[in-house]
Amino acid sequence: MPGTSWTVYLAATGPGNDSAAVITERAINFVRPQAAFFVGIAGSLKSDVSRGDVVVALEVYAYHGGKESREGFKGRPRSWETSHPLQQVAMYVHSVDDWRGALSEAEGATTKVHFKPIAAGDLVLDAPAESPSRVHLERNFNDAVAVEMEGAGFASPTPPPRRVFPSFWSAGSAIWRMEPSRAPMVLACRKPLRRTLRCS
Repeated sequence: MPGTSWTVYLAATGPGNDSAAVITERAINFVRPQAAFFVGIAGSLKSDVSRGDVVVALEVYAYHGGKESREGFKGRPRSWETSHPLQQVAMYVHSVDDWRGALSEAEGATTKVHFKPIAAGDLVLDAPAESPSRVHLERNFNDAVAVEMEGAGFASPTPPPRRVFPSFWSAGSAIWRMEPSRAPMVLACRKPLRRTLRCS
């Protein structure tokens, strides 16, 4: 980044948690970054999270895990909390508000930032509130404000205790516009690499 000691690398994961997990592991092992951020598009699950808003994930739920029996579906989800130090960085950046200068005047005036959990599954969810998947999310992951397809894959290979979070999501678009995700992963390093990052 010009004017700083940071070098930033971008890697596109493509759609899906499996792809995101593979690319994340390869990129982290190759670059050895000080921090990694996943930036993508998500669908809003709450009426107060509008298209174009930003969601900083405090926790990521992999909501598809479970067991189907005669008694019905019993959830067995996994979840990952995000890094507290990077949550604090995100909150500071939000409070300073300089980032709004990169938006148009109309966007800057209306865009909200939400520090809330998100849900990550294996399907593109473009369905009304009464659909089985939406009911499942509302009933079992009520605090999740957005849903997407790569966050759990990004979270799973990141090595504890040094989680490389949080995830940043532009919420809302997936519900109104259906298209394959090419969400980039951002890797930040103090020293530049002499090699080219290839994740494919």
